[in-house]
Amino acid sequence: MFSLFQVMISCATANTAGTYSLKYVGGSLPLSRHKKLKALVVEDSVVLMQGKRILTVPAASITEISQGGDERSKTSGRYVALEWEGKREWEGKRPDGVSASKTEVVFKAGRGECGRFLTDLKRLTGKPVIDTNRQPAAVRY
Repeated sequence: MFSLFQVMISCATANTAGTYSLKYVGGSLPLSRHKKLKALVVEDSVVLMQGKRILTVPAASITEISQGGDERSKTSGRYVALEWEGKREWEGKRPDGVSASKTEVVFKAGRGECGRFLTDLKRLTGKPVIDTNRQPAAVRY
């Protein structure tokens, strides 16, 4: 008998364009910062897995993809930021009855891994990748 987790992973890997090892740097996800995670880019979503935690981001909800890092460094990883709209299934409703709608996250990836991950995200969403080294990024507090 298969668990729901095994079925989900089997389905995800069957349609996977790519599996990526990333590090969660920060953002509004209920994940451990500076810890590794797996990202699966599947047919219509991005699945993020860290430990027992599994979060799914529908491709249609992704509103922005950006990347940046120190271009002079050959060994340093690159940063990938994602922003998406939609209900945060892990939060439910806030005490004021409103559910949060915008999620922003930053991942760190190795140089080769970063390029492949960005290519898959661009293909999946149809959104351009903003290079923050060439275009100023707005920082929201």
